[in-house]
Amino acid sequence: MKFLDIYNWPKHFVEDSISSENNELENIFVDDYIANVLNMNLENCNELELDELLRKLSLLASFFSRLRVTVNQILGNMVLERLLDEADREAEGFSDLGSRNPFVKVENKDLPNKLKKFLEEE
Repeated sequence: MKFLDIYNWPKHFVEDSISSENNELENIFVDDYIANVLNMNLENCNELELDELLRKLSLLASFFSRLRVTVNQILGNMVLERLLDEADREAEGFSDLGSRNPFVKVENKDLPNKLKKFLEEE
């Protein structure tokens, strides 16, 4: 099998991207990275090999896409739970966030009108 390292391609991309974020490498662009990977690995492929590679890449893409959606849902649920817990603590008077609390009641009675006017101007 010619494409034994196919499962390492995303791993290498992620590692290089993290290194790029840490200023160890230049910016990593997905298209450039893919072009390099394909040029190194697909130079002398025939139609059957390319078809097999495409099938495996499609399966990998499906896996990573579904994983991304699921992780986003988990993160969203976690953030929502924390916000609701903090709102409950604020309502009960037990919030410990102090001035960083996003749930502090705004006492400015003109604020809704100012916000409405601002949005109308936009």
